[in-house]
Amino acid sequence: MVTSAHGPVVVGISDTEDSTEALDWASSWAAATGRPLRLVHARDNARGDSTFADARSDGTQVAESRRTLFDNAANRVLANHPDVSVTVVESGDTSSVLLAQSQEASVLVVGSRRGAVGWSPAGAIHRSVMRQADCPVVVVRDPPARSGLARRVVLGVDGTLVSRGAAEFAFYYASTFGLPVVVVHCSLERWARGSAVLALLSRSDQHGPTAEERLLVAETIAGLADQYPDVEHRAAHRSGRPADELIDLSRSTQLLVLGARRRRGVLRLLHRSVSSDVAMRAQCPVAVVSAI
Repeated sequence: MVTSAHGPVVVGISDTEDSTEALDWASSWAAATGRPLRLVHARDNARGDSTFADARSDGTQVAESRRTLFDNAANRVLANHPDVSVTVVESGDTSSVLLAQSQEASVLVVGSRRGAVGWSPAGAIHRSVMRQADCPVVVVRDPPARSGLARRVVLGVDGTLVSRGAAEFAFYYASTFGLPVVVVHCSLERWARGSAVLALLSRSDQHGPTAEERLLVAETIAGLADQYPDVEHRAAHRSGRPADELIDLSRSTQLLVLGARRRRGVLRLLHRSVSSDVAMRAQCPVAVVSAI
């Protein structure tokens, strides 16, 4: 699962700063890939809706507030990307609407903080959408210091099939925007035993990666260099706790891409803890691509 060939880019919108960042990311991706953009506003019934809290008792005011929200968002998109087709969806509770939209979306984009779309990095909606979405989910935080962002994509892999979809998305994104890819290998089994190895940049493991680890990386990205000959890529190795190392990398990265596992048991929980932790704390947009 990487993208639907012609599916829309779906973005959750609200009146928060991180929602604006998500909207800008989504509109840029829609323009670059020639896909339509779908704006979604839904309310988290359990927590309320900050955008319309004062107007909830008056249906007319709610409708006007939502119309204003959509108009402002659409005008922002069209001002920067006049060729992007924009549509809106505004009914249902947050989790249900986003998951339903993910069934036909090419990518689902959300802000990292809870706003009118009810997004809470530590909450049930976050876990539900990340775990169950049928398309890649991109979490966009408030903008960090732009000067620190490097023009590169960091791909975190663990050598399993879970990482293949993430690798495909990373190379696709990198090719679209003319960026190099740094492949970071993470061995969850060694991490669970207290000695994880994470590949990265100039900080190398004292003994270097094993032949098996090099092979796992090669197998994960097999064929992608031929499919995307314009994308420069390299593997790098670093020791440390995977989430911490990836979060450290995010401070100088344009996009961080991770795979997520759809399965029961300890392995699913372990893998999900990495992707969720990184999505909550990363300083750059994070794309999470789930394997079926």
